[in-house]
Amino acid sequence: MRSLPRLLFTMPQPCCKCKKTIKPPLDIGSIAGERRIKWNMHSPETVMRRALSALLLCLLLPHGSASAEEPDHSPVRICDDGDEWPPYTYYRRTNGEPTAEITGFSVEVIGAILGKHGIPFTIALPPWKRCLASIEAGENYVMALSASKNPDRERRFLFSMPYYQTHYYVFYAKDRFPRD
Repeated sequence: MRSLPRLLFTMPQPCCKCKKTIKPPLDIGSIAGERRIKWNMHSPETVMRRALSALLLCLLLPHGSASAEEPDHSPVRICDDGDEWPPYTYYRRTNGEPTAEITGFSVEVIGAILGKHGIPFTIALPPWKRCLASIEAGENYVMALSASKNPDRERRFLFSMPYYQTHYYVFYAKDRFPRD
């Protein structure tokens, strides 16, 4: 099995000064009701390039110098929160019922990064605390998607560059509280 550093794919932190707005790749309204999400970040190419660089560095560091050993082709085991978080990670639905297939924007991003280099991966959605504990202990998972930074996690894990940013709003019914 690979000896990988603990890595969390991060949720957004405040972006740089460019404030470039990109259109989300999924129809947010159909997945998340009326929740509106605006993304401010570098171009998708820049974000993917940075995320890929960080990920490849983390995957290659433990191997040190070249050796005669056979390369490990076992899948990189990734986890995210079992409560789902559409449109980022969630179980695909058929006739309104969840299937075993995990999909979403975060899955597409990691799939593009790892797929470009032929690195197989699996994604599971256990409870969030179990996901993080497993990564830290070096057990079932080596990477988490959609993680936010905080001082405690920064001491325990390595983080990629942010690959999306969300903005939260409070809203109310216009007909109940009209503007004058």
